[in-house]
Amino acid sequence: MQNILCTLPVFNILAVLFGVTSAALWIASARVPFPTGYDMDEEQAKATKKAAGYNVRAAAISAVSMVWIAAGEFMKFAPFC
Repeated sequence: MQNILCTLPVFNILAVLFGVTSAALWIASARVPFPTGYDMDEEQAKATKKAAGYNVRAAAISAVSMVWIAAGEFMKFAPFC
């Protein structure tokens, strides 16, 4: 009897979901409005912090996606599969 992780494309599906989530966060980061004008330091700092938060989350989820892809490749050669 085969292990369920060896038969289902669970790693590929999760990698795609993580990739789509990462892309959505980067899109949200790009859509953060940056105010311009005279004496806008505080507003610009808030916008930069918000965009940076989206970027950090997107990068972390992208890294998790790569780990899932590597785990899926490992499962192809796992001795218990």
